[in-house]
Amino acid sequence: MVVPVPLPHSWLLIRADASARIGTGHVMRCLALAQAWADAGGRTVFVSADLPAPLAERIAKEGFAVHPVIGAPGSVQDAEHTLRLARDLTCPSSSNRQLPTSEARPSAPPVWIVADGYHFDLPFQHAIRAAGHKLLLVDDYGCMSGYAADLLLNQNINADEYCYDAIPPKARLLGPRYALLRREFVHVAAEERECPPVAHHLLVTLGGSDPNDVTGRVADALRRIEDPALMVKIVAGPAYPHNEALHRRMAGDARFEIISFAPDMPALMRWADLAVTAGGSTCWELLHMGVPFAVIAIAENQRGIVERLQREHMAVHLGWHENVSAEKICETVQRLADSPDRRASMIQRGQRQVDGLGAKRVVACLNASRLVLRRATAADARMLWKWANDPTVRANSFHSEPIPWETHVRWLEAKLASPRTAIFVAEDSAGSAIGQIRFDWDGSGRAEVDVSLDAEHRNRGLGAALIRAGLDMLWSFREVRSVLAKIKAGNQASVRAFMIAGFDVCGTQDQTGDVVHLSWKRPYEQ
Repeated sequence: MVVPVPLPHSWLLIRADASARIGTGHVMRCLALAQAWADAGGRTVFVSADLPAPLAERIAKEGFAVHPVIGAPGSVQDAEHTLRLARDLTCPSSSNRQLPTSEARPSAPPVWIVADGYHFDLPFQHAIRAAGHKLLLVDDYGCMSGYAADLLLNQNINADEYCYDAIPPKARLLGPRYALLRREFVHVAAEERECPPVAHHLLVTLGGSDPNDVTGRVADALRRIEDPALMVKIVAGPAYPHNEALHRRMAGDARFEIISFAPDMPALMRWADLAVTAGGSTCWELLHMGVPFAVIAIAENQRGIVERLQREHMAVHLGWHENVSAEKICETVQRLADSPDRRASMIQRGQRQVDGLGAKRVVACLNASRLVLRRATAADARMLWKWANDPTVRANSFHSEPIPWETHVRWLEAKLASPRTAIFVAEDSAGSAIGQIRFDWDGSGRAEVDVSLDAEHRNRGLGAALIRAGLDMLWSFREVRSVLAKIKAGNQASVRAFMIAGFDVCGTQDQTGDVVHLSWKRPYEQ
């Protein structure tokens, strides 16, 4: 197993809260981001208020430190405390996943701070950036009075409906392709789900807290279904305040099982033929796992999500939680249970939307900002030649023969002189060259891309970060509107790196099918 070597001082500070009132979704999706950051060799610390004990234990088991919030969430005190912790993280004597207490090294690169919550408004954002740190702001429904982040993430299907003009288009990470799924979901390959003629296995999961007890109302409604083969598993989250009352009401009906602690949600979703859920992050987990579902909006920020899921035929919208009736719940569930073709269509549409690479895509964007890209010069000739003749690079090239030095020099001279070629050398924050990326474009707005990493920097997720950084550089080349990558079919690591960086597979155009084509298009600029 290759142990990733982190970029220098690759700390992530996550500022997110959870409680019975606001639920656990903000922290749980940030946990997915922390896991992906760790997989790339980085280190994470959480700063949180009011964490339910089971959630705090879950974070600790992952190896991440948790620090309490000082001051009211989102306040000036909160921002100052967060910045003190971020300043401490840059100390070179820090041990793995432990906060140091000594003074920060002035030359240390900034910490990425992730703020996930609706109380991190403009003053909080400005304070983070004024201190010189990088800010990733996680948003759900355009609720802020303004935006001043380095990156903005809205993983919801209706993210394109909100105005984020204050954030440059290349810094907006929008839609379910960026859905933050935890390891237990990502490591389960999306399966070909067979839809039984009748769905008998029903999963009910309505968030980590559910203060309005929509879970209880759904459970009461489902008891009306007179089907002895029906089996219902109800997940009561770690902050669910109505646990005892729900157990009392469901006692005596053997078809119902209440699960107060669900350590293996993917297993429950694999078991389920159908689900009833809320319009939060669980939707993206169900879509990835191929579970058709009916959805209830239990918070204002979910209204647009569930309506869009309905329009895109990925879920059935039951309505706003205060208005949905027991009759509608029963009727909708029974109709879906008896409609295998409709369920199959929902599964197919959903799995196309959520491929499980979302957290890695966000990490690639974070790490891209840690890379410095400079134009290659003739002085880089020997380094580029060494990378080009690396055995792995040659084996994955369409022409695998070693490249003679003289041939390389002539080729580089021509490329550096061409107005339609850009070669960039990427360096990390310590000044070490880690790889190169080259774009060659024609007169029709399309470019082809070539990328290679130094052997010592592979298996750390830096390939996707380098590609992403290269795409960011392309914004200065107005004539380039799309980019094509051609990868040998057996080079799955490169295919995955390009997909994480934002490319989509667009087929194979080689007669033998041995060449995978991937494409990237410049997002619409508002």
